[in-house]
Amino acid sequence: GDVYKRQLVELQRIYPVQVHDTLHFLPAKNAEVSLTKAEIELPQKDRINYNRRLKKVLALYPEYDYILVDTPGNVSIFTVMALIAADMVVVPVRTEKSAEQATNEIMEVIEDVKVEDVNPNLVIWGILPTLFEGHVNSHNQVVAVLKEKYGDLIYPEPSKKTDVYNVAHLQKVDVGIRSAELGAYWDRIAESVIAKGQIL
Repeated sequence: GDVYKRQLVELQRIYPVQVHDTLHFLPAKNAEVSLTKAEIELPQKDRINYNRRLKKVLALYPEYDYILVDTPGNVSIFTVMALIAADMVVVPVRTEKSAEQATNEIMEVIEDVKVEDVNPNLVIWGILPTLFEGHVNSHNQVVAVLKEKYGDLIYPEPSKKTDVYNVAHLQKVDVGIRSAELGAYWDRIAESVIAKGQIL
């Protein structure tokens, strides 16, 4: 549970778990409490540059071509640290009114990070509508509002709500094994992210 605290506060390299020859991850088990502790301790450890700590942590892993950082859904110190460390950001948004409103906040934070020259080269891959239910009017309304507000930043294929993710998670398998359609969907997104990353 103290993995993230050791990394962010003490700048220790934590060895990832190997899932596949080309895929490794740092498990998030019990991370919430540890991250809360780190949020308190980081400003004490490095008052001036604590928001750049994640960038220093990522520098401990030079052998990786791509590092994905999944941040909490709310805007927090970790969201800001991730944006400062990132080359590109994918903004997922649930197709619910409250989530659509929260997207405004994260987009403002992204612009602040860029405008203040903290990370001026940060690129927005796009906004990905998630947990979309096409038969629910409010979900379609949220997507329409997002498209009106953010235009081409909205990925044209929302991620649909399905229990297949839960089944795959419980079985500890790639979602593509449970659904070829979903596997192909996420492959398209991955290809789009990589393609945009190659022009940075």
